[in-house]
Amino acid sequence: GGAWGNYLYVGDEGTHGFFRIPPDATPVSVFSVSRSFTKPEGMEFDATAGLYGGRLVVGDSTGVFAIASNGTATAINASISGITGAAAIDRSGLFRNHFYLGSNQTDNITELNPDGTNSTFQSGLLGFEALTFGPGNAFGTDMYAADPNLSTVLASINGTGAVFRIQPNG
Repeated sequence: GGAWGNYLYVGDEGTHGFFRIPPDATPVSVFSVSRSFTKPEGMEFDATAGLYGGRLVVGDSTGVFAIASNGTATAINASISGITGAAAIDRSGLFRNHFYLGSNQTDNITELNPDGTNSTFQSGLLGFEALTFGPGNAFGTDMYAADPNLSTVLASINGTGAVFRIQPNG
């Protein structure tokens, strides 16, 4: 809702940008952004009052950027590389409301501070491709990382088929 409308935003490696998809799925439109992206895979919306100013935070192979609803992209950290699709923002406060990025190339989860500094939060998660925070209740608000072993048709890079529950202290 709000300035972003009721759309789903999807990164696309082929167009080096984003699609905006309405609830009825038609018409899909290109969301015009002030810079070209190489591989915009790790994406997460920040809460309106969040540390990233209600913007769409995107992990790209060229760095991490915050995109405003008008399409203006601002670099948060242009030196992080190897982002491969896993991203999540903590909303519980237990993980300091920061943006977390994953890479199945480095097998690390990187914690990104709003000022652009970063550090390795967790390492050794072989081939993981998904990252999220629990919704509460039985799952708590811990971080979850999926380390898939998809199938013999589409095997994971080096995964073992596990889902890891990661607590705030790593």
